[in-house]
Amino acid sequence: MNNQVIDNINVEMRFIFKKNETTQRIYETLMLESTYDTNERAKTTIRVENNTLIVNILAKDSVSARAASNSFLKWINLSKQLLSYVKDVNTSST
Repeated sequence: MNNQVIDNINVEMRFIFKKNETTQRIYETLMLESTYDTNERAKTTIRVENNTLIVNILAKDSVSARAASNSFLKWINLSKQLLSYVKDVNTSST
């Protein structure tokens, strides 16, 4: 059995949205999360290129990479759902 340890993992996730406004709003939300709790095992950078949100995670180990990836996937999904809900509420109230 090979006992190699995987470390220094770099994860890049790209999310393409239809509207630049959606990309920007989710970016602003994630920036709050990425600066709130600094973690020595995983560092995250976030940037926007046109309608694409790019999340880079540099983790010291696979557990940290998975945890950080899952957190950002959940935050992005929640943000998208909230933006959709707000849009639906605003549309139905006018």
